[in-house]
Amino acid sequence: WEQVGIIKLIQEAVDTLKPVYDKKGLSINFNRKVPLPKIEADASYLRQVFLNIINNAEKYTQQGGLTITPRSKEDQIEITFKDTGIGIDPAEIPKLFGKFVRGKRSALVHTDGSGLGLFIIKKIVEEHSGSVTLKSEGVGKGTTVSVILPLKQTKE
Repeated sequence: WEQVGIIKLIQEAVDTLKPVYDKKGLSINFNRKVPLPKIEADASYLRQVFLNIINNAEKYTQQGGLTITPRSKEDQIEITFKDTGIGIDPAEIPKLFGKFVRGKRSALVHTDGSGLGLFIIKKIVEEHSGSVTLKSEGVGKGTTVSVILPLKQTKE
């Protein structure tokens, strides 16, 4: 584990994927001015988490974009990624973190996904003693992914 600045990692992921958003006419709103403490983490794995979430939002959003909101919460940091995409049937959400599982509508929009992205995100976040949740008010109403990470690791 090393001391990691979450804002910097998210910004790197945003900078990497911004050209894809621009090409599609989508926005990325990221409040990077939030003062956050550093956390104990593996920077390369967390960067992958943020890249996957931001990439998923782009794949399943046709108009509008993504809003990324980090905030400090006691001894944790919470980052929410709220998109204006195709949304998810709430009944499907509990299954989506499984291996090789994709939402019914996602296969129609983006045909070449493996169904491993959310599985990998969840495993990495849990290895960081954190949690990840997925919420959607339904089809056509966007999706919100929330990642909660502790400031200090309890695992060796």
